[in-house]
Amino acid sequence: MNIKVYFRIKSYRMKKEFAEETMREIQESKIILEKNLNSNKSFIESKEKKLNQEKEKSIDVSRKLSEKINEALVLKNTVGGLKNIEKVLREKIEKLEEKRDNLESQLETQKNTNADLEKRIQELEKKPSLDLQSQLNQNGILKKEYTKRSTGLILKKNSTYNFVLFSLGAIDDLKKGQILNVFREKTIIGKIRVEKVFDNVSSAVILQKTFSGKVPIKGDTVKVFR
Repeated sequence: MNIKVYFRIKSYRMKKEFAEETMREIQESKIILEKNLNSNKSFIESKEKKLNQEKEKSIDVSRKLSEKINEALVLKNTVGGLKNIEKVLREKIEKLEEKRDNLESQLETQKNTNADLEKRIQELEKKPSLDLQSQLNQNGILKKEYTKRSTGLILKKNSTYNFVLFSLGAIDDLKKGQILNVFREKTIIGKIRVEKVFDNVSSAVILQKTFSGKVPIKGDTVKVFR
């Protein structure tokens, strides 16, 4: 098999596998988050139902307390006993109110968690892969412009996927598929094929080594192949 075709196929397959693996991880994360979201929704519904029940109990106890107080006004001979009853009922109300406050706090926490999960799912669904141009801007690589049309420098090398980033781009009339020579000092050490072209920089696949076994690295010179 032609070595150029071999490296082209190898690079394509590795990129494809990397993209597929990334998509699988995103889908798996999305499924997990959706399961957690559904679980939290059920938990919130359960807590809301329980909170409503506790509120109803609190209202019922308050009503009974009012009835007992009215009876205390009528039954003066049992004032002491009614006071004890009132004390017990008030303690129950305080406990119920404390329990209600705890449930409301848990409900609020779960709602916040739910909102966070929904936000993360939306981010996963809408999350685009950062293109090379934005990554370069973030890393400050594009701050310097290069004016030479036919000569540039290798800025970065990815050994895993066998490609380089170099300082020639669309402003230098560079085209996708174009073949360039790579020099170290004045000696040619290999060739690269342009894959993506941006304004000031481009990426390319390393096509071949020289007989000396050298490979392109950061700092090597790139020249347009004529």
